[in-house]
Amino acid sequence: MKSRVLLYVSVFLFSVFFLTGCTSDENKNISENLTQEGLELYEERYYKEAMDKFVEALEKYPSNFEAYAGLADILLDKGFFEEVEDLANEASVRVDNTQAAEIYSMIGEKYYEIERYEKSQKMFEKAVSADGNYEKGRVGLAGSHIWLGDIREASRALGNRGESDEFLLLYSFLTFDDWEEGVKKVSEISDDDLRGRMESIYEIDDEDVLYKNTSLAREYINAGYPFLAIELLSKQDGEIEQYPDGQYFLGRAYLDYGNYERAIEKLNAALMLDVDDDEVYINLARANLFNNNVERALNAYEAVVSGENLNFLEEYIDVLLENDMKNKAQTILIDLIAQEDSFGLNIMLGKVYYERSELDKMGEVLEKLEEETNLTQAETKELKRYKILYAVEDIDNEVELDGLIERYSVFDRYDPEVYLFRGKLLKHQEEILEAQEAFERAIELDLKGDVSKQAEKLLASMN
Repeated sequence: MKSRVLLYVSVFLFSVFFLTGCTSDENKNISENLTQEGLELYEERYYKEAMDKFVEALEKYPSNFEAYAGLADILLDKGFFEEVEDLANEASVRVDNTQAAEIYSMIGEKYYEIERYEKSQKMFEKAVSADGNYEKGRVGLAGSHIWLGDIREASRALGNRGESDEFLLLYSFLTFDDWEEGVKKVSEISDDDLRGRMESIYEIDDEDVLYKNTSLAREYINAGYPFLAIELLSKQDGEIEQYPDGQYFLGRAYLDYGNYERAIEKLNAALMLDVDDDEVYINLARANLFNNNVERALNAYEAVVSGENLNFLEEYIDVLLENDMKNKAQTILIDLIAQEDSFGLNIMLGKVYYERSELDKMGEVLEKLEEETNLTQAETKELKRYKILYAVEDIDNEVELDGLIERYSVFDRYDPEVYLFRGKLLKHQEEILEAQEAFERAIELDLKGDVSKQAEKLLASMN
């Protein structure tokens, strides 16, 4: 799809440069209808066909904001950032100021989401330059400055005008320990739970500054601004040395901000202060893992591994598999199943057997789980997925596999794996054209890239 995207954008931008902008009402109506068709196709995840409609709509009416936004959505979904920036620059001279700000903010939000903060800052700056009153742009620009470590610029970018909960919360955060100013903005927040939680923190006795700041730091972290937590708690670094929660939240903040050595230091300090909490060990494990110390990460995971918290356990098992410790993963799960025979533990064991290519043992686990009668919808979906993975490895019964794929698609017909599985079955049946179409659809739907790699490899083997 990449070559097609590049062709579309380059040809469109070249052609639109010569358009005068004088468009008949008939062309505007045609453009709006084409845009609506494009939006419907986009909703159904037919990205290629949707692009056709949006480009055609813009050829009819070069100032069609909805068509620009639809095309930008597709380019962002597919990760074509340079192309969408070019598109936004062209759109900015053909739509009104607020619409231009919205398109630039769309790009800024995507860059922010993937942690490319210098790029998000530039896009939000363009949004604010187009329309200084566009609140989302100012909030995004302030957030980008925070992640880049410049709180003063963040405050300047945010300004003091805004009504959304996002603006009010961030404004209160940037007041730091000016609690009276923070309370004023928090009181205007419309979300009852958020307002109540923040007000309860500001109501803490001012003499208990350490507890109050630690509580605020927790909110900063949860809202996605760990740098603010670091700045706030570092002011009391000496007092925090003997304060367990302060050490923990400072460690969490350093972890989220990407300073893994400092995170390890603070989380270990929390443990030395007798903080006995699974969250400390899990975050210490993650910090060590990101700091490329697998051995220490595994030690931290093992301190809290159990069959009770399946999310932590699954994370630990995945780390073992990624580091080629399949035997250890298998042993841990078998021992835990002996203590408590649950669906979650068994499906993880099935995954380990799949990774070890021990299909007979995997089949036994799946057969055992098939007898369960009280599975949740999520568990049913996961079981069907592993049954398909098992069946695809050695297709004996094509009709059964086809039925499994069809039933799996009921859970999410936009799941790219549905089309990957279907393509594998069709390839086995030597239905080459249909298999190619299935693999191409899998690639189109896959926004993460994991399924695409498999589908592209299978497509290449068929050419």
